[in-house]
Amino acid sequence: INMHHQQYGETLELVEMFRNLLLKCNSAAMRCLERSQTDMARELLEKAERLIEEVGTKLNADARETQQKLQATTFNNLSCYYSHEGDWDEALRYCTRAYSIEKNNPEATHTDLATSSLNMCAILSRVGKHT
Repeated sequence: INMHHQQYGETLELVEMFRNLLLKCNSAAMRCLERSQTDMARELLEKAERLIEEVGTKLNADARETQQKLQATTFNNLSCYYSHEGDWDEALRYCTRAYSIEKNNPEATHTDLATSSLNMCAILSRVGKHT
């Protein structure tokens, strides 16, 4: 992706490559988590997070909303990973970050916001901070 960006600049093809790679990392990570392959799940999600940080800063404003949506997805999945591992503080931190991104992103859907809200409620309930 970086080589493509250096050679051609930002193209629709680059944004689509970025999107597809992030979706594949997230999807594979969640499959690994379902199979209790937690090390691989963490590695894939950390790669996705690094990719967002490295490539996302190079995208123009139009592609930034897509980048933010993918970042929120990655953060929600990191929240699931940390919940699975019993690290509730990290799970809540990532879930809160996902929700903050989604509520400020016009590309986010009601389903996106509901997913983050439900994840947050589940975490808060798990640690006894529900009412």
